[in-house]
Formats: sequence, structure tokens, C-alpha cells
Amino acid sequence: MSRCADCRKKTAITLYKLKSTRVWNGEDVLFSDAEDRYFLSLDSLADYLCISGKSIEDLRLVICKKVYYTELDPGYFSDGLAEESELPGDISHAIESLNKAIKNEDHHSWLPGKYAAKFTPEQREYLCPEE
Repeated sequence: MSRCADCRKKTAITLYKLKSTRVWNGEDVLFSDAEDRYFLSLDSLADYLCISGKSIEDLRLVICKKVYYTELDPGYFSDGLAEESELPGDISHAIESLNKAIKNEDHHSWLPGKYAAKFTPEQREYLCPEE
């Protein structure tokens, strides 16, 4: 049995209010829990607030965490090997090379993190200028 839209919204708001807060560093991506939308910069957030007429609080903004590539575990292939056998050297070297390349790569995406975003007075002034 699923809950009604109002109940889901109330639960989401309650869970958001329970999150710890952190001051946004101005660089990490933000995610709006309320709008299911990502913001890549202060400017994109300011534009959205201006166009939508919503407040910062309405958006329930969460600081995102970086998502990195996962290294390949050489044991991944062990189930398919005959007993007492090992991966061929070329494959082992290829896995090592791949894992080295993965370690050298930056993140590939973002996911909503565990902290609700707080804003500095300067950020807030930029987002919500006095009219």
C-alpha cells in the first residue's frame, strides 16, 4: 500500500529537517529534494529562484557528494576459474592498468549527500537580493 502524495511530501519535509547542515562551499553541486533538480552553480540556483518565485527554503537543498568510478576487484573472475587456477597474466595486468586509470580519474557524477545546505550571508544576499 503506497502513501498519498501529501503524506510523502510531509515525510520528505520531516526527513529534510532532521538532516545535519553544512555551509555550502560554493562549488559542490546542490540537489533540490523538493524539485528533484540539480544546481551546478550559484548562478543557476539564482536563476531558478528568480524564474520560479520559490524561496531557498522551498527547495530543501542538499549538498551533493561526488561519485567515483569503482575499481575492478581481480577476484571478480574467480568464480569462473577452474579450481587451483589463476587469471592469465595479460588479464591481471589489464586489471591493474584499468584500476590505475580509475584511481587517476576524477568523479563522474554527483548524488544527494547527507547534509542540508546552509548559505553564507554573501550567498544569501546574491540569491535573495532586497527588491
